[in-house]
Order: sequence, then structure tokens, then C-alpha cells
Amino acid sequence: MVPVRLARKLTLQLGRVQGAHPVVEAIRRRSTGLGVQEVVDFDGDLRMALDLREQTASEIFWFGYHSRAVVRCLDRLLQPGQVLFDIGARFGEITLVAAKRVGRSGAVYAFEALETTHRKLAANVAANRLEQVRRIPCGVDAVPGTRMVDARAGRYIGGTLAEGRGGAGRLTAQVQLTTIDAVVGHYRLERLDGIRLDLEGAGLPALRGAAAALRRFAPWLLIELSRAEPGIAPGELAEVLCGYRLHRIGPDGAIVPLDRRDFGEREVLLGLPARRG
Repeated sequence: MVPVRLARKLTLQLGRVQGAHPVVEAIRRRSTGLGVQEVVDFDGDLRMALDLREQTASEIFWFGYHSRAVVRCLDRLLQPGQVLFDIGARFGEITLVAAKRVGRSGAVYAFEALETTHRKLAANVAANRLEQVRRIPCGVDAVPGTRMVDARAGRYIGGTLAEGRGGAGRLTAQVQLTTIDAVVGHYRLERLDGIRLDLEGAGLPALRGAAAALRRFAPWLLIELSRAEPGIAPGELAEVLCGYRLHRIGPDGAIVPLDRRDFGEREVLLGLPARRG
């Protein structure tokens, strides 16, 4: 049997070869029995504990990243000293990447509501001694409060909400909710350069709760969404993001203009204030 570290080294190399994705994916799907694995080379030099029973974590382990397009886009957007909100941080893929790029002169506010996932986020942040990361144990909505969310391992999105998935056989948990505007006010922030937001299953409440921050700071918005999930309406998104120009992010992080009526089933979108974009 090939040692797991050697197998991973090979898959990371294969991932750069066109047409090799199905091979690596087959290996990933057979790796769930390996449990938690520690890596020390995430994004080059970062440490992460990855539970291979979870899809996102196993993709990072075998492919290098889960959200490669987002990472490549952040390479273009983030600069030292900037402030980012990572909403739906999960166990820290984008949080760690962003913290590395903004450095100790910047800050990353990582929102993760689910307690078990938040503990993984905390451990990964601590393992890298990222003092510029401030963890927020809340989901994000239009107004503060509490809500029941889907808490299935590997399925729950994190700081964003997944209503409508409860029911027989489903694991749910109650989480605390805050708003982007409330967090800006609580920490008396003087800048907010960007917001990364996973909207899968969350609808648009998080953006509705950021009206003051959007007006004051005009941050860029990096939005991951799926039309297959409840609560997503392209018309609503265009309405909430009035004053922003939307662009589609390609697999390599390329930024391409997007007609607001032209939404695919799964998209990574970049919203730039009209005066910048």
C-alpha cells in the first residue's frame, strides 16, 4: 500500500495535469477511512488539520485547495494591512489564506457559527499563530438573533445559514446570529476592504444586514452561491448589490464581466463598487 503522504504528493502534482481530475477524485473518495490528517504545506507553508471524512477537507488534502478560484482571486485583491470579513469560514481555508496575505498589519474576521466547526477553525488559526485573525462564533443575517441550522458534517456551510434542510434524519443546531453592520460597530472598524461570503443556502439576509458598511466602506464582495439552494434569486442579488458591478470568477481566478441576469447553477462572483469596477 502506498503511504498516504507519498500518495498525496503524487495527487498534488497530478492536479496540475489537464484531464487528471477524475483520477485524483477517485483517490479522494476512497480516503475517508484515513480520518484526520495533519498537513504543514497548505498554501505553501501553513498548517491544517483535515478530517478526510469531510468533502471540503479531503479536497484540500488531495487537490491542494477546495476553493482554488477564490484563492487565486484573493491573490489579486488582498494587500498587506487590509481588513477582510470571511463569512462562512468553516475550518479556515480562506481565513488562513487571507491572513497570510494581509499580514500582521491587517485583520481577518472569521465568522463560523457551528460550535464543532468553530473549534476546528480555532485550532487551525492557533497552529499558525495568526494573531491577525479574530474569530466570530456567529452566523450572519439581516438582524441579530438565533436560528436552527443544518449541522451535518461536511454539508453545513458555516457562518452562513441553511434554512429549510431540517426534518427527519437531519442533524440541526441552534446558532447565534449577528449582522455585518453590528460587527463593524462593535469593533469600531475604520476600514473594511473586502467581504468573502458563501451564500449557498443562505439567501441574501447577510448582505441586507451590511447596508451601512457597504455605503461607508464600499468593500469588494467575493460571493459563492448556488441556484440549486433555497433562498437564492438572481433578481434579489442584483437589487441588494445596486451600485456594484458583478464579475464571474473563472477556475484560474480570472475576472470576467457578468450580466446580472446571467447566473449559472454554481458561481463565484466578484462585486466591485461601480466607481472602482
